[in-house]
Amino acid sequence: MLARMYSLARIVAGDGPSGENGLLAAVLAHLREAMLSTDADGRGRAIQRAHDLTLAAEMLRRAEASGLERRPRPQPLRPIMDRIEARWRERAAAAGAKLLVAFEGEPDIEAQVDAERVDQFMDALILHAIGGREGAVIEIAMTARKRADVVAIEIVARDDRLGRDPAYVEALIAGAAPIAEAGGAEAAIALALAKYIAAAIGGELSARANPGPGSTLVLNASLASGQVEAPAPEQIEHRGHLLIVDDNATNRMVVEALCEMFGWSAECACDGLEALAAARVGRFDAILMDIRMPHMDGVEAARAIRALEGEAAITPIIALTANADPDEVRSYLQAGMQGVVEKPVKPEKLLAALEEATGPEASHPAAAA
Repeated sequence: MLARMYSLARIVAGDGPSGENGLLAAVLAHLREAMLSTDADGRGRAIQRAHDLTLAAEMLRRAEASGLERRPRPQPLRPIMDRIEARWRERAAAAGAKLLVAFEGEPDIEAQVDAERVDQFMDALILHAIGGREGAVIEIAMTARKRADVVAIEIVARDDRLGRDPAYVEALIAGAAPIAEAGGAEAAIALALAKYIAAAIGGELSARANPGPGSTLVLNASLASGQVEAPAPEQIEHRGHLLIVDDNATNRMVVEALCEMFGWSAECACDGLEALAAARVGRFDAILMDIRMPHMDGVEAARAIRALEGEAAITPIIALTANADPDEVRSYLQAGMQGVVEKPVKPEKLLAALEEATGPEASHPAAAA
């Protein structure tokens, strides 16, 4: 795990906003702290900080290269804040920070929003507020108000960092906060990422100085109301036929139920050998392939299907796996797969992957020679 974080940090170090390998230096500092720590808690905290920083920098690199896509769906807003508190409670305490989370609005209010992007935005705000220091007090709150068919949200993140020059807040607004004043690579990368995500959400990030120490970051956005009626079963268009491959019966049942909900029919196979046999005789619009299976794993099965003749060889294959670090994803794609959906499977991720792999603009994989 340490080697993977170091390798990824090397990839993104030259592209991030940290300058002169500031990211790599920060990650190495945390990894050294982990290696030198004599207690398990201290080692875990250092590894977590290196992990958070590296992932934020990688996401920023991708955002700078190709932007951030958003997929808004009807979502209750209150659970977003509950997730943030649950995910960060122990991590903030381990970093020596005190985190206060609040939600103001109707408990069941919904909006059309990409909840994953909002989660990432909150993570970036908290990383910025902690900024590589201990003893921070961080307040993060969402206010939601519905007006007709629009939900106005305001997300506020307030920190109490002492000793910041007043010009720091102006630099935040202009997007030019120097690393030294922003709290090092961690805060600078998190701030830059927050601004990209704010734009992807459809809002605008601003900053202001607190009456006392520290600063406050604010996002304002207007979202469409999430109160929409689900289509009746007979209204769901049949999209195609799938092969679901997984050695775990519960996983097969869950994925099949999700696919049926989205309009796909499905057959199931228990391992790669069964998948290969089904692909030879069946006509599938896509194959959802587990990776770790007995007899023949998902990567071997994908290569074998690509070596078949006819249309079976170009059937889109999507990996369903808990093993989705960049090196592993690269091996799945090299085996002829078109995409990866991480386990536990999120319905919106599965739907997006299927639509991308089977849509009119999808590229067909080449059959093996």
